[in-house]
Amino acid sequence: ALAYNPADGYMYAAHNADHNVSVASNDVLRIHADGSLEVAYTATFVSNTNLKGGAFAPDGTFYGIGANAGGNDKLVVISGLSDAPGVAATMNTINLSQVVNMGDVVYDHTTNTLFAVSNLTNLLYSINTTTGAVTTVSTGAPNGAGVDIGPNGIGSLYMTSTGVLMGYINGNAAGTEGQLVRINKTNGVLTLSKVGPITRDSDATSCVPSAYVLDVVKSVGDVSSASATQFTVPYTVRVANLGSLA
Repeated sequence: ALAYNPADGYMYAAHNADHNVSVASNDVLRIHADGSLEVAYTATFVSNTNLKGGAFAPDGTFYGIGANAGGNDKLVVISGLSDAPGVAATMNTINLSQVVNMGDVVYDHTTNTLFAVSNLTNLLYSINTTTGAVTTVSTGAPNGAGVDIGPNGIGSLYMTSTGVLMGYINGNAAGTEGQLVRINKTNGVLTLSKVGPITRDSDATSCVPSAYVLDVVKSVGDVSSASATQFTVPYTVRVANLGSLA
């Protein structure tokens, strides 16, 4: 589980056990700019589980999925990581309404929604962070041209700064390429953006949420001729900030 915390500007990672076996605890690590790791919190589980996938809300609340022998059926909520370890963080575990066989989760800061994509069914789910209720968002519409999900499924999810949901398919069925896809948050349809290397596992973290919303308009003026081969083309670029920051 790799995630960016907008509340303190650090990346965090959960020390996931190999092959998602059930364990008594997972360390949540703060990643510093020099690459050093700091244990910010140790998530201790009442019933053995294992953190698989995680994401931060803008207020610094961490949401992770608990995986155990029964599948991914727990929502792990950790508050106060921005102040830990000086001030102890707190953890709450919520039962999900159904097992979600996902590779990653992502928090949409533009709609305050937690999303997951099933590795087995390729369905998009939203998760209620208070009740643990899982809702199927996908409508069953076909994916875009070229999208091909192999046995390792979608390993990474991330949100762009403007709220576009992206995912990385670890490998196609032929095992020849990985695929970066855009995921429609309304119907779950995947659209191919780029191809990349194949991998057994992958993880990603969302882009930094920005309160700046820029509107850029580029316009061209009258073209004048300096000679038979030289022309003057004036351009005007107007930039406006439509966001909440001055």
